[in-house]
Amino acid sequence: MIGTIFKNLIRLLFTVPILCFFIIGGVFVWDELAAAGGALGSLTWTATEATITESRLIPHSTRLKGGGGKTTYEAFVEYTFQAEGKTVRGKQFQFASVPDGFSSREDAEAAIRPFPKLAKTTVYYKSGAPERSTLNRGYSPVWTRGIGGIFLLAVGGLLFWVLWFAKEPEEKKETFEGRKT
Repeated sequence: MIGTIFKNLIRLLFTVPILCFFIIGGVFVWDELAAAGGALGSLTWTATEATITESRLIPHSTRLKGGGGKTTYEAFVEYTFQAEGKTVRGKQFQFASVPDGFSSREDAEAAIRPFPKLAKTTVYYKSGAPERSTLNRGYSPVWTRGIGGIFLLAVGGLLFWVLWFAKEPEEKKETFEGRKT
């Protein structure tokens, strides 16, 4: 009786980190699917001309306690266009689960190079909801998030199954003659 209670308490204790695997993995996979779905849906959006009102890089630096750090770059592009009788301002540059983030300055500069300030370009917007717009209808996947999410879901599922549903080996009982059955 006490052994069963202790065993179930241990199972519950290990269930919390396993649920974290599911939650984190699920968020990663959901982000990738949402970005891919947005890109796919945008293929039917209406195209019109837009004017770039701002185009710049925004550096994001992180510093480590022991020194050093890392800088990523956000490609920030803002534009205006006319749609459905009103002027609309947009900022969506592309569909990605990590919006417009680049690990190198060169990649970020290359991404915004086609969109200098005051340039005319094509923007795609959703009919009936022109505030939903983008300059690039393609999808920029972050494969490490998608694959990492699937990995976390799989590991979490396996650990949960082993913890709660795997059969324990049966104990051999000795008969009165000293033989195991």
